[in-house]
Amino acid sequence: MLKILFRSFVLLVIAASFAAYYYAPWLKTEWQVLSGRQAFLRGDFQVAVEHLSPAIEALEQRGSTERIVYWRRALAQSHLALRQDDDALRHYRRLADSKAHFALGLRALQANEWAASIDHLKRTLKAEPNCIVCQTALANALAAETAHRTGIDAREVQTKALEEMKVPVKCLCFLAGVTAVSAGIPAFHPNLVAIVRKAGTTKQVAEAALKSLEWKLSPLLQRILQELVGDLCPPLSESELVKWALENETIKWTLTWAEMAPYSGHAHRATTAAVQTVELTRLIANYGQAFSAERDSSKQLTAADGLRAAHWDILIAASKNPRFIELGLESLTMPAPSVSRGWLSRTIDALKPSNWFSKQ
Repeated sequence: MLKILFRSFVLLVIAASFAAYYYAPWLKTEWQVLSGRQAFLRGDFQVAVEHLSPAIEALEQRGSTERIVYWRRALAQSHLALRQDDDALRHYRRLADSKAHFALGLRALQANEWAASIDHLKRTLKAEPNCIVCQTALANALAAETAHRTGIDAREVQTKALEEMKVPVKCLCFLAGVTAVSAGIPAFHPNLVAIVRKAGTTKQVAEAALKSLEWKLSPLLQRILQELVGDLCPPLSESELVKWALENETIKWTLTWAEMAPYSGHAHRATTAAVQTVELTRLIANYGQAFSAERDSSKQLTAADGLRAAHWDILIAASKNPRFIELGLESLTMPAPSVSRGWLSRTIDALKPSNWFSKQ
């Protein structure tokens, strides 16, 4: 009888040891899930993360799919509540619900990944079509993408306009230089005459000396402009100039500018200058419009990022409520803008007798 009892006791110990060895990981995981759940429900998110993180790994090894999804949501929400954004996104990337797409869409927008952001936010709206914040976020992403493309196009237009400005600018400088040298127009600054006069000579002597110097340098300047530089103006025939003058209404004001130029006495040079002035004006206008477009697109991108940050903040604020795991994104609302009180309401408050004495 004793032998039977002893053998039964030994078998019971072996069975208990085997069961403890076999079921210990399961019991440990279930205990972690239970502890994490309680911590999550009471809003102790740090403790929830410490328990749920190893529990999810164990559940994955066991293949508990449905439970993994739920507790991964809780773990992502806990990380967001703790402002551990990267850890939260790491879990959201393994989920496919509306909150995951919303968070990933906002992060993609921050990284200027326009297509990915729009795709995630469209999936969010497909899951929750009545979510006002989701609709606003998608519209914001679309506007940001448009502003980004506008900025790229505007920079290309500016670069092209600056490059094309070189031709009319070189032509106008060439015409002015050649005409000034050939016509004997003083190229020296009037202040140079004043400097020479300070050396002890009269104005007449100073001007005569500078004119003589200019006359001696004129052949050299003429040769440099004509031989080394060459004609920097685009070749235009006389017929082309006449046709342009007849068809282009802007000749009226460009010739007015040309008449004030030193080469107004030369018909071909004056008309060429008018043509190049119109071309330069057009390029400057294109550059200005593109500059304004790029500046506006930059402002739109800044505003879009500000709205994205506001959406991210309300998602974090909602994540601090444990009940948010059961709610949809439709529960998210933008905070009402704070309105500064007017002078009338401040004056009325100041006149209240209860505000005249400080509370003891």
